Amino acid sequence: MEKLLFQKRKVDILMNSNIEFDSIDTELLEKVIGGKNNWQANVSGILAAGAAGAAIGAPVCGLACGYIGAKTAITLWAGVTGATGGFK
Repeated sequence: MEKLLFQKRKVDILMNSNIEFDSIDTELLEKVIGGKNNWQANVSGILAAGAAGAAIGAPVCGLACGYIGAKTAITLWAGVTGATGGFK
């Protein structure tokens, strides 16, 4: 109940304040966040996903599950990166 009251108070403060927000254009935003993925980031992402998938799968049934885990993790990484615009 206390958390709910705190959240309601927080919303009330935000709704009743006269805060002005500055906007940022995409060129400046790219400089802030570093732009899109480069090939080094993609390679390291694939290697990290594969290693994590193999580490999770290998204890289950050995080499076969390690391979399946690595392959699945790389596929999921590529799907999420593509869906979030990392390859543009």
